[in-house]
Amino acid sequence: KEMGLEPKEVRPRDIRFRISNAKNQMITPQEYESKFIRSSLDEIAVQVYRIYLARLRQSNAMDFDDLLLLPIELFEDYPEVLEKYQQYFRYLLIDEYQDTNRAQYVVAKMLASAHRNITVVGDDAQSIYSFRGADITNILNFKEDYPDAAEIALEQNYRSTATILKCADSVIKKNKKQLEKTLWTENQEGDPVTLLENYDQFDEANRISNYIHQLRLRKGYSPNDFAVLYRTNYQSRAFEESLRKKGINYQL
Repeated sequence: KEMGLEPKEVRPRDIRFRISNAKNQMITPQEYESKFIRSSLDEIAVQVYRIYLARLRQSNAMDFDDLLLLPIELFEDYPEVLEKYQQYFRYLLIDEYQDTNRAQYVVAKMLASAHRNITVVGDDAQSIYSFRGADITNILNFKEDYPDAAEIALEQNYRSTATILKCADSVIKKNKKQLEKTLWTENQEGDPVTLLENYDQFDEANRISNYIHQLRLRKGYSPNDFAVLYRTNYQSRAFEESLRKKGINYQL
């Protein structure tokens, strides 16, 4: 508002997302302006970014991303401080390493550089947070940073049927860059997988509701025998409307 912008037209959350993403990639306002301007929204974001940083400093405050960025600056400017924490954190264990961003990668490498006692756990095939700044190359290139590291492939699956595992594995094998592994399970073969291609979310919901309805009629299943899994909350609406039309009780 101070810049004369209407929050309904330039949503603060969109600006915040861009600033957070820049911080995660360790991009300063100067670098943002010189290399990453792609739209008018980026031009606004870099202006807000500068003011926002000044306000944080005036308030003696940090946001969530600063909890990593400022220690990195501290370690770069004062090596004796870095050495203190390298001795304090002699062993590093990082879970979900495929979802780490640039700043997380840098601070971990700084802390581990003295003793090189670092263990990371992750699955390159489960990297889904690139939109939040996650960098898949962190896990793909781990052995380049630590060539003497032991690599242990956790290939046995305890959760899925053999059929589901084969289906998932056939999709994963098409990734152009990946850490080679062969998934296997001692579980039963299980029922075949059915793939539905739908016109839109309403077509999807109607077809699934019809399928549930038919199975209940033909085989006497109850609503408790079914589960519909979806990725984000907004997707539930189409399913709820379709289930109600079919008279199928559900619990969200």
